Amino acid sequence: METRTRLLEACPPLGPRLWFGVVLLSLTLPALSGCHSRGAVAAETQKQSAPTTHPADETKKINTNLLELERRVQQEKLSLRQAGENMAMTVTAEGVKLEIVTNRIDDEVEKQLSMPGVTLHHVSRKYNRVSASISDLASMHQLARVPEVVMIMPHYTPRTQKLESN
Repeated sequence: METRTRLLEACPPLGPRLWFGVVLLSLTLPALSGCHSRGAVAAETQKQSAPTTHPADETKKINTNLLELERRVQQEKLSLRQAGENMAMTVTAEGVKLEIVTNRIDDEVEKQLSMPGVTLHHVSRKYNRVSASISDLASMHQLARVPEVVMIMPHYTPRTQKLESN
């Protein structure tokens, strides 16, 4: 009994430290194990929600609203014209109008951008920009594959509010 008492006197009290350690472990272990499972669930959900696959570099060049346009056409079975109009994008007789930003424009790049399904409206060599319309979504991804293309954005129709006069 005397040995036990000496041993307890020699060791500092562990109560508060032990309690803190237990609480810390009980909070961090579930969080750490949850990170892995949430990441796996998110990755699986993303795989299921993407009906078509495109290279990552290609889709990085395409504005997210155009990717949403593509999703609406595919999943909601809307026509390209109808989906574009619903999203306030400019729709011409040739299709949905786009603004294409490039890192350079010369005759060769202009020739690469002139492809089936794409109508070029205006080419600005000074500002490295092109106004074009696409008649199908595959053309948008073909445009993104051109190395000189930096970004593809929708062209939005200006909206004004008509005021009634009294």
